Amino acid sequence: MAAFTATADVATQDDILNQLNIPKAKKFVSSFNRKNLYLEVRPGTKRIQQILQFLKGRKEESGIIYCLSRKSTETLANKLNDYGYKAKAYHAGLDAEVRSEIQNDFVSDKTPIIVATIAFGMGIDKSNVRWVIHYNLPKNIESYYQEIGRSGRDGLPAHTLLFYSYADVVQLQRFIENATNKEIQEAKLKRMQQFAEALSCRRIALLNYFGEHTAEKCNNCDNCKVPPQFFGGTILTQKVCSAVYRLQQNEPLNMIVDVLRGSRNAQVYDKGYQNIKTYGAARDVSWLDLQQYIIQMINQGILEIRFHEGGRLLLTPLAKKILFKDYKVKLARPQLKPKTPELDDTIAIEKSGLFEELRQLRKEIADKENVPPYIVFSYASLRDMEKQLPKDGKDFLQISGVGEAKNKKYGRQFLAIIKTYLNDRSKPKPKKKTKKTPTEHITFQYYQEGLNISEIAQKREYTEGTIYGHLIKLHKAGKPIDLWQFITKAEVESIVKAKAKLDLEEEALKPYYEYFKEKMPYWKIKMGLYLAENN
Repeated sequence: MAAFTATADVATQDDILNQLNIPKAKKFVSSFNRKNLYLEVRPGTKRIQQILQFLKGRKEESGIIYCLSRKSTETLANKLNDYGYKAKAYHAGLDAEVRSEIQNDFVSDKTPIIVATIAFGMGIDKSNVRWVIHYNLPKNIESYYQEIGRSGRDGLPAHTLLFYSYADVVQLQRFIENATNKEIQEAKLKRMQQFAEALSCRRIALLNYFGEHTAEKCNNCDNCKVPPQFFGGTILTQKVCSAVYRLQQNEPLNMIVDVLRGSRNAQVYDKGYQNIKTYGAARDVSWLDLQQYIIQMINQGILEIRFHEGGRLLLTPLAKKILFKDYKVKLARPQLKPKTPELDDTIAIEKSGLFEELRQLRKEIADKENVPPYIVFSYASLRDMEKQLPKDGKDFLQISGVGEAKNKKYGRQFLAIIKTYLNDRSKPKPKKKTKKTPTEHITFQYYQEGLNISEIAQKREYTEGTIYGHLIKLHKAGKPIDLWQFITKAEVESIVKAKAKLDLEEEALKPYYEYFKEKMPYWKIKMGLYLAENN
């Protein structure tokens, strides 16, 4: 008798043996370390915008986005399609025939992006998945590891990105509320939280969870690339604890942040919190940074969060030491994560153009032979061709994954593509004449061509907010642009009401931004104010 499992911690391995009544059987466990996977965790805010930014330069790469709900998969897939990406939703609610078709299209590279629930992935034989995104926190580390393990099976660099928020934790806790093994699932969820909140090497935490003990940093995760910088956070912590106390330990994290930053939104004003002593005491700290600092305080045992009571924050005995006994606290500064080498390599390949031509030829051959593209050549082989630039059959045999049979069958076609590329590259390029054109006029040209805002921003390498600013400027100049397609009348009315309530002497956008709890972008506020005055 043999028992196999893909991913299991030590406790689960022992449980399998006990369930089968073979407690002393030998266990054969290979390494869990997938060194080519880059591990990254980001705060779960503005996830769609972050995903769109992540996908720049990755349009034809295969990837999977995991979501908790069926509805989320469909909403996100539609959003990605709106922005020009080829994506399909996959979940257990679809007919078996539809699911099979979606899976086959993914394996054959016809659909690069799958947005799925955990129903997707088991038995997928696809080596060139370049990235996996978790839109929501997984329920445990086993699930997380299995799902990220579907990327980079060809051994080439792959990127794994996890979005993390307390809202996901609350939702997952509701799912396991009535489970028979509730305590075990809660403990596993807690370990998943600890992984997401880690300030040290993530791979060490991951491997130790599976009993593969190591203390060597991986240098291939976000925390290794940019180690946290600690600072004396005692005063800031005292301000937070004071706010929690003055709000009678009845408010959740986001309200604490709003009060400390002096936000002028309806929720704060309706409860009269603008009148408490700590209102605005941390207005010099950005909203997202302050949120992250408070999460660190929860992790350090300074604050306690009651998930089943609206997520309200409470002071712990340690908080009282900080408030009254000058107990010192260190906090880590949130930092921007650097680009990974894998992403830079991808962009370089797309700029060269050769990789895309090789990939297209591979697809044509695969379609003709009715096999998945990786059967012809793996992603790694195409990458090696792009790097080595073989000139003849002898050189081609040195490419990763190329033997005599594939050299004889496909070598001539791929070498022809490479030869054409080398010839074109050697030709002198004509000098381009540059004309100074107002920047908003260039935006208008793309707008007239029918490109959406995201596409214009990508082409111009600007933020979408800048592009919206161009459109407002163009509208002022009399260009035929319908700004109402970007903003609703209800939103403009809410901006007008905010203007009356704030009663600002200067035309500043930040008070509006805070009033709307940072959920309405600056460009929309600016556009709403403009339309209110010019209609």
